[in-house]
Amino acid sequence: MLAVLAPSAGAATLAGTVVGGPLPGPRTGVALVRVVDLRTLEIVATDAASARGAWSARGIPAGTYSALTSVVRTNGRVTQAISAPVRARAKGRVGVRTSLKRTRAPRPAVGRIRRPAETRAVAHASPLPTVIVRQFAGSGAAGGLGRGLSEMLITDLGDGDERCRIQQKEGIRDDLIAREIALQNSGFIAPGSRITPRPIRETLIVRGSVSTTADSITWSIQLVDAATGSVVGGDQGTARGATGILREAPGQIADRLLTQICSGRYDVALSLRTDSTFVSHIASGTVSAVLTATGTRSAGGAPPTRFTGTGPLGYENLSFIPSNECALSSPVGQPGSWSVVLEVTAAGRLRVVWNPEASGGPPRGTATITCPGTPPVPVPGTVGPILIAPSPTTFELPVDGGQQTIEGGLQGGPQGWAHSGTVTVTRIPE
Repeated sequence: MLAVLAPSAGAATLAGTVVGGPLPGPRTGVALVRVVDLRTLEIVATDAASARGAWSARGIPAGTYSALTSVVRTNGRVTQAISAPVRARAKGRVGVRTSLKRTRAPRPAVGRIRRPAETRAVAHASPLPTVIVRQFAGSGAAGGLGRGLSEMLITDLGDGDERCRIQQKEGIRDDLIAREIALQNSGFIAPGSRITPRPIRETLIVRGSVSTTADSITWSIQLVDAATGSVVGGDQGTARGATGILREAPGQIADRLLTQICSGRYDVALSLRTDSTFVSHIASGTVSAVLTATGTRSAGGAPPTRFTGTGPLGYENLSFIPSNECALSSPVGQPGSWSVVLEVTAAGRLRVVWNPEASGGPPRGTATITCPGTPPVPVPGTVGPILIAPSPTTFELPVDGGQQTIEGGLQGGPQGWAHSGTVTVTRIPE
């Protein structure tokens, strides 16, 4: 589970040990460590401590850091501790010792503590989106798992995604960090240890809530653009048992959030069959089309909330069967175009609106009819399948996509059109 977000050549290694209390067994909890830059509040690495409390993080740039340790148990109990600050040089190995008995930094003998969040946040030189996880609200039998899930999620997000890189900012225990900084700046420590907080500015906020029973957790998570407050993604789900709570839940949320952060488009596939029935004949045809709906990222790198696309649409595999003595031949498809608008809702769902008449009329299929006569005269334009009144044309899916059944049509007694098919929406990595 080691995850260094931005390793650099010649950077240091921090190797630590968690002491001062029993660590949970693999089926009852996890011990997580994240290394935080005290100046910027950036989480530069995460790791899971072993059963003996050992952890390590490589690729740490030069700077002053503290290690935050969180012990999360399946019963909802969370124990947190912070290490004394350590200074990493351009290279080398630094030992870090975190005691679970030191659950909070010492209070320095100074006036009001100035929290890092109260200093002016600065934009980071890197174009990487900066994600901050806020503590989730919790309720039920193990309400503390709200806090625990948010802690575990930070580590799983730190594992990263090959499609893109992110950086994380500490947003749960910045109170502990503020006390460490105040202690360093209080005059009781060597003057050379003074730290000037300049926290990086977050691009995306992860917030949410969980409800729990004795052996399950249900979550509702939102991914929010920090600049606008707009919901740009999220996840909902349920997991059961120790494995589900400790592994599956944070892993699923992290995977889906990273997919949303790292992608800026959707593929929308329409697969449909239309059957039409008339007094003189029956006819059918199929539609198979895929278009890409794209959106524009914000200047800060937040994913879009609105995606649009248009593409050609027409019938294939046309079939016309007469019900009388007339003959039907030469089926022809008369194509049109379709459009799709996708929008992420405030609830973190994806609203899909598709229009089969973007060019002014629906696609259709026709054939030439020839009835007995002297001489027989072929007449083109006999109506067949028409993509008229499909239903629904507006629906919601999970923000990662999914599939919606399409039916509908237009009936007048035994005659008319009937549709059957699907619209499938898939989020695509950039």
